[in-house]
Amino acid sequence: MNKKLCLIINYTVSFIIPNIINVITILSDILILYNFIKYNKFENYKYVKHFVKFIIIKWLYISIIITNFIIIIYKMYLAIRIMKLNNFLLILLNSFAKNIYMLKYGINSISRINEVNLNKNIDSKFLKLCLFTWYNIHNWQFILLNLPKQLLNLIIIFYYFKNMNKINLIINLTNFLIVCIFISFVVYSMNFIIFLISILSLIYIENIILCYEQFSQRWIPFLQEDQSSLKEFLVLKLSNNIERLRKDEDVESDKLSMV
Repeated sequence: MNKKLCLIINYTVSFIIPNIINVITILSDILILYNFIKYNKFENYKYVKHFVKFIIIKWLYISIIITNFIIIIYKMYLAIRIMKLNNFLLILLNSFAKNIYMLKYGINSISRINEVNLNKNIDSKFLKLCLFTWYNIHNWQFILLNLPKQLLNLIIIFYYFKNMNKINLIINLTNFLIVCIFISFVVYSMNFIIFLISILSLIYIENIILCYEQFSQRWIPFLQEDQSSLKEFLVLKLSNNIERLRKDEDVESDKLSMV
């Protein structure tokens, strides 16, 4: 397959599609938030009124959605600060900074990232698994924060479709609010499954990493991150790969200068 086409596919799968999904989810949350604030009502409340009061649902949704935006803004702020440092290692260790880097440099960013992450070393697949785990473990704020809201969404979706006959089902899909809730729930479910996989892969990874003498600190997720064996392993491997690439580039430039 053509190298440029591979880069385009890789860029689309790893950057464009995930971020389109994220934007759609954010827009869905904004529309739900707008509905609560402007109209002070929730058309689908009848499906959960036996479980919880409206005022609780209202402020649960509002507080969770606003907190989500605050976390996103804070993470973006940290990512911009990392970008200003122009440290490629730090960029690779921060998913928000990595996304900004990919947005800034487009398809060319993929080849650079792949050179560091997926070089032809024996442990390249293991390094890829470590990065996958590292990025997704750091979604824990969104996973835990949104859990109550998504449980309510699940109840609403279940009773909504249960009470719909086949004729009214298609008509009622035009209910924009239920569509937003459905999108939010589906995206969260996928992220939750990925998060659980990351937890399991973290156990597997650390059992391997701790076999090395230089790594001794097991990482309990969300605690002692800076001293964790996973972070130390990633810093060591990525910094070595970056240094190797710089040496290769220096050798290549020397050859060109001699011609």
